[in-house]
Amino acid sequence: MALRYLLYYAQQTGLWSYDETTGVASNIAPFPASPGTAASIAQMAVAGGFGYFTNIVSGGGGNQIDLWRTDGTAGGTVLVTSYADFSSPDTPPVLVGLANGNVAFEIYNGSTYNLYVSNGTSAGTTQVASYTGNAPIYLAPGASGEVGGYFLFVDQATGLWSLNESTGVASNVSNFVYTGNVAPSISVVGGTAYVASITAGTTGSTLRILATNGTTAGTSVLATLPDNSGGAFPDNAAIQSLTTLANNNIAFDYNDGLHKYLDVLNSGTSTITTISSFTGNAESSALYLGAGDVAQVNGDFLFIDQATGLWSLNEATNAATNIASFTYAGAVAPSIAAIGGTAYFTEITALGSGAHVIGLWQTNGSTGGTSEVTSFVDNTPTASLGADSAGIQNLTALGNGEVSFSYFDGVSYYLYVSNGTAGGTTQVGSYTGTQPFSLASGQATQIACFTSGTMLATMDGMRAVERIAAGDVLRCGFAGSQSVVWAGSVEIDCAAQAQPHRFWPVRISAGAFGAGLPRRDLVLSPDHAVFVDGVLIPVKRLVNGVTVRQEPARLVRYHHIAFARHDVVFAEGLATESYLDAGMADLTAAMRAPADCAAMWEARGCAPLVLYGPALERVRACLAAASLLAA
Repeated sequence: MALRYLLYYAQQTGLWSYDETTGVASNIAPFPASPGTAASIAQMAVAGGFGYFTNIVSGGGGNQIDLWRTDGTAGGTVLVTSYADFSSPDTPPVLVGLANGNVAFEIYNGSTYNLYVSNGTSAGTTQVASYTGNAPIYLAPGASGEVGGYFLFVDQATGLWSLNESTGVASNVSNFVYTGNVAPSISVVGGTAYVASITAGTTGSTLRILATNGTTAGTSVLATLPDNSGGAFPDNAAIQSLTTLANNNIAFDYNDGLHKYLDVLNSGTSTITTISSFTGNAESSALYLGAGDVAQVNGDFLFIDQATGLWSLNEATNAATNIASFTYAGAVAPSIAAIGGTAYFTEITALGSGAHVIGLWQTNGSTGGTSEVTSFVDNTPTASLGADSAGIQNLTALGNGEVSFSYFDGVSYYLYVSNGTAGGTTQVGSYTGTQPFSLASGQATQIACFTSGTMLATMDGMRAVERIAAGDVLRCGFAGSQSVVWAGSVEIDCAAQAQPHRFWPVRISAGAFGAGLPRRDLVLSPDHAVFVDGVLIPVKRLVNGVTVRQEPARLVRYHHIAFARHDVVFAEGLATESYLDAGMADLTAAMRAPADCAAMWEARGCAPLVLYGPALERVRACLAAASLLAA
């Protein structure tokens, strides 16, 4: 299997790549110090098997923003395109990886804000002409999202937009002026996206939660919450930080202008419950629920309240427990990352001298299972203690079971990795500067996985997937037969993932595709493609809730079978794909990343990959007709 890299960008030295297998970091794209300010640290995203990043370059006629693409190696790092930098202060655009393998970003041309989409080539980088923006676009993690082939984002002046990823056409599906003091928030459950909307009025703000399937007709107001500030200025009333839980509910931070609350929206009944057991509700106390600030582990939703410390919300009972009490005093937001049944979080507490104690902690979601891994010193000069920003941030789960993070000691920034022990927490590299580095982990790919017990056709008869090993010969749709070159498996704690539905298995009922196809229920990973009418279609795109349905799961073990060449195998009699290796050593992390890399499939897939269009709709119609006959 190929390597997996953690990419990070240091303002003084450029792009670095940390090989998670060897533990070696390399400066794969050296750049001189960026001319920007604190906001100008490079933006990074992962899409279609590549990492994307931006760099601001000084020039005689003004600064320039460059968009780069990388596979994690120096030779695989190329310039995609460049734009004049009209931002002030110099601020690189936010990059967002899309499910179709493209990357979206915003460019300000001096008068308007424009949305661009790129497939990683200069010719394939185009402005979305149907979108006209004269105010900033919110694209940051948590402020945008994807549902049903649509990319959703909010324009400050015109409201909610939906970009059809197949056609490249953007539509203003809900028109409003966003006036919130916080960024908008979008979270997805199945085929529905939930959007926080804040619009100012004469006596306060209108706080709404919208529900949308990505179309105008499918967009409606789900709930309206009161603004109790009485029209006071500034009006801090807001709905923010919508977060999808493992049970398909939505947690969010609701500020009514007087107090802060932790609320949970039941996506099935549309009812909203205030978590009464959570008492950290002073409006002056920050409730950290943003992307990277929360995690889910062992059925618990973890978050930090500035005044009271780490909380654990039991998703089954909606009871919240303060499992680690402290006052978070960091100048940067806390960070939480989950790996399996363990979550890591940062704790920064103030000392009387003005310096801070900086700790890395781990928890299983309970008070007794929470302990400190190690602590770090605050070397901020005495003269600068009034603006002390020392701390740990950017906790990132790695594919090798470790967690990475950046540590600022008040003078220099360092990259660390930890295996959850003090002795196993080691420095990777450092540089001296005034800016932190950006982090982006993983490379995107589509992962084809079978669940335990699935019977595959070998040349010697049917055999359970967990009993297949390298050297076994399977029946194949294209080559006739092939020897297995690699067989592996991974157990995934779905509840610990930021987007659990990306990992939930999909069950195909016996006979869904015709008599004996499959011969009994077949359970696959959501990205696993089935071979129908000469094309491969990811099973998640065939979900109809009747004969093909996704099933929430806490833990699931996926098995993978790879040949020298991508091919079709027969699982419970149904033609499905084998594993297509796109350069990943870690399968869990690969499934976190956006899938459906078109370029990879064109080069190495055994059949065309269909994500949209008439071929997909024909198969969906046949499945629907068959389900009616079977009813």
